[in-house]
Amino acid sequence: MQCLDRRRVVNRFLQAFPGNFHTAFDFAMSITDEMGRGLASRIQINAHLKKYADDMQAALDNARKDLVEVKRIVVAPVPPPKIPNFWVTQWLNSLGLKHLSMHFIGQSLSHYEDVVVEPILEVEELKKMGVRKVGDQRKIRREIKRLLDGGDDGLKHVYRGSKEAKSMFKAASVVTALLDSNKAKL
Repeated sequence: MQCLDRRRVVNRFLQAFPGNFHTAFDFAMSITDEMGRGLASRIQINAHLKKYADDMQAALDNARKDLVEVKRIVVAPVPPPKIPNFWVTQWLNSLGLKHLSMHFIGQSLSHYEDVVVEPILEVEELKKMGVRKVGDQRKIRREIKRLLDGGDDGLKHVYRGSKEAKSMFKAASVVTALLDSNKAKL
């Protein structure tokens, strides 16, 4: 948007209404600031002068109201997307990685049992999910390993899943560990 300065506004008014310098100056004063900077665009001024082409005094009288004191439309700010309150959201928030919550939820990794399982998420899987930063990948993998080793997530108040599912998960982990150790012996 190109706003005309006071001198250019005077010239534009004189093009529309030749020979009326004082009126042109008054017009320019009404639509420029105290430093002479324009408060209306060239397009707005041209449209205004065209609207009042037959009435120079109406163009002057309505200049400020039509060009400067325009009622602005107030647009309400868009609220940020609401992140569901799943275990993974709280857990990632405690790690300073809340911004990655939707990546996990989008992959159906929203509860403790979904995330804290063997084998842990690989770096390539994390990349495919949208976890691009190496530091974030390392932090997530380290915390999953810590939780697998019995570490506390510090989120006792957040739903982690049923006790039955948790005990089944522990039993499955023990069986997997036994099978892995038997394979190693063979």
